[in-house]
Amino acid sequence: MSGSVAPTDVRRLIRDWMTTQQRSMKGLADEAGINRSILSRFLNGRSDLEAGTAIKLYNVMYRYLTTAQRRTFVEATGLLPLASALSPEFLYSPDQRYSNPAQIEPFQVGVNLMMGGHRLAGQLLCAEAIHWFRSAESILGRSSTLAARSACMTALMYAELSNYEQALTELARVPEQYTGIMDPATQELLYRVRGWITYYQGAYAEAEQMFKQCLSIAAESGDERLGETAQHFLGRVYGDWALGSRNPQQRQQLVRKALAALDKAFDLHIRCAFSDDHAGLDLVRKAQLLQAQSESTAAQELRDQARKIFRRNIHKLHIDLDEAQLMLENGEVEHSRHTVHEILEQWSAINKANGMAKALRVLGDIELVNGHPTDALEVYMAALCVHPELGTSASDRDILEIVAEIRSEVIRREGHDHYHLLIQRIQEAAEARQGHFSYLNHIAAERRVAVAEILNRLKSGMLKDPK
Repeated sequence: MSGSVAPTDVRRLIRDWMTTQQRSMKGLADEAGINRSILSRFLNGRSDLEAGTAIKLYNVMYRYLTTAQRRTFVEATGLLPLASALSPEFLYSPDQRYSNPAQIEPFQVGVNLMMGGHRLAGQLLCAEAIHWFRSAESILGRSSTLAARSACMTALMYAELSNYEQALTELARVPEQYTGIMDPATQELLYRVRGWITYYQGAYAEAEQMFKQCLSIAAESGDERLGETAQHFLGRVYGDWALGSRNPQQRQQLVRKALAALDKAFDLHIRCAFSDDHAGLDLVRKAQLLQAQSESTAAQELRDQARKIFRRNIHKLHIDLDEAQLMLENGEVEHSRHTVHEILEQWSAINKANGMAKALRVLGDIELVNGHPTDALEVYMAALCVHPELGTSASDRDILEIVAEIRSEVIRREGHDHYHLLIQRIQEAAEARQGHFSYLNHIAAERRVAVAEILNRLKSGMLKDPK
C-alpha cells in the first residue's frame, strides 16, 4: 500500500464503516466477493490489500463514505493514480451518480469508464474491469460503436477469467444489438474474442478462420495495427495445432506457419512501437515452440531476450514456468517446486485461472517424478477443476492420459476399493476447497458443475477422452 496516509487509517475506516452500517466482517467480505481471511488478515495488521481486493471493497463501501473518507481510501490503497486518470466526477466510483448531470457529457463519462476498464484489464484485474465496461456500454447507448466495443471487452474479460460460457453469451448479443454501427476496430475485436475462445477450447481450424478474418479487416481498413493481436494468436494456433498432429509432414508445415506468424507479430510490434510486453510474448511463444522441437539453445536465447525487454514482471511468469519445467527435467526437483509455488501465488493474486492450472500441472509432474502418483493425481485433478479446458489444448492433452495411467496403476496394485477411497478423498477436498483445490477460491467463474463433471469422469475412468 502507498500514499500519504497510513494503512492503519484504512483499517480504522473499514472498522468504523462496519459499525455504522451494522455489517459483520463476513458480510462485507461476502458482498465484496473476497475471501474473509484476506479481510481478516488486513484488519489485524498481518497483510496489505492488493489492488483488486481494494477495488472490490470500495465498490461496496463508497456510497456511505464522505469525500474525505473516499480520498483516504484511494490514497492509502494505491488506487489514486487510477482514480485521478478519470474525470473528477468519476474520481471515486464507476457507479457514482451526479446531483447535476449537465456537468459532464454522457459520451465523455462512457469514454472515461472504458479507459478505466482498460487500465484494470492491463493490470490483469479482469473481474473488476467487467464492471467498468458494463457501465460504459450502458452510458454510451445502442447507437455507439464504443458501446459495442465495451460489450466485446466484457466478453474478453470473461474469457480471460476462463468463463467461456459467459463470454460467448456476452459476445452473441453484440452483432444482434449493434449491427451496422460497428467500425473496423470493433469488428476486429469481435472476431478476435471469438478466436480467443475457440483457440482456448482447442478448436484450431475455427480459431484460424477467426484470426484470419481479423487480419482481413485490418488490411481492408488500411491500418495493419488492428491485426497485431490476431497475428500473434495465429502463431499460437498453428503451434498448438502442430503439437497435436500425428502427421509428421503436417506437423512441420504447421510449425513453419507458426514461426512465420510469430515473426510477423514481433516485427509489427517493434515497427509500430507497441508495448515491449507484446513483443516479449511473441518471443516467449516462439521459444516454447522451439523447445518442443528440441531446439533448446535457440529457445533459451529467446527466453533471455524476452526477459530483458519485458516491462511488467507478471509476464515473466510464463518464462519462469517454462524454466521450472526444464529444472524438473534436469533433476532440480525442489528448485522447480519452489519456483512453481511462487508462480502459483502470483497468478492466484489476480485470479488467472489458466496460469494457476498450468502451474498446478507442473506440481503434479513433480509429485510423479518423486514417486507419489496418488498425490500427483490429486494435483492434476485440481488443475483440471481450476481450468477445465486445460485438457483440450494439444500441449496439455497428455494430462488426461497421465491421469488414466495413474488410475489403471492404482487399481492394478491396490484394487478397486483402494481407488474408490482415493477418489472419495479427492472429492471431499474438492468440495471443501482444501489443499490444492483451495485455488478454486480464486476463480471468478462458477465451477461447481464443471468440478462435478470432472470428478464423475474420474470415477468412471473416462477422463482419457477429451471433452
